[in-house]
Amino acid sequence: MVTPVPGGWVYIIVGNKEILAEQWGAERFTTNNRMELIAVTNAMEAMQELLLTLGGVVKSKEIK
Repeated sequence: MVTPVPGGWVYIIVGNKEILAEQWGAERFTTNNRMELIAVTNAMEAMQELLLTLGGVVKSKEIK
């Protein structure tokens, strides 16, 4: 059984040695899994917005 406790989440997106986006939050009664999922979900949404705003395309590195 998991007892909800206070918890927080944060993400920071860094590019070219500068912070491009950051966000944080907290809940009075939550679980660590919920906080981790909220951080990742919000970070992915922010990445999508950054890509649309910058009009760029992210190229993955070729894996050898």
